[in-house]
Amino acid sequence: MEVDCQAWMREAISDEELAIRLYGKIPKEFLLDRELLISRLWRSPETWKLAPVLTR
Repeated sequence: MEVDCQAWMREAISDEELAIRLYGKIPKEFLLDRELLISRLWRSPETWKLAPVLTR
């Protein structure tokens, strides 16, 4: 599995319009969590992968 940081950043930013429309109807923690996600993505590498699963 590979995670593309830029794709996730685009996804988080595209949710902004929805967050604005629902501002008074959703818990503020959702908005804060979104900001934290953007911050984590900004500090992360461009792509990262899970370690391969070792089987016996």
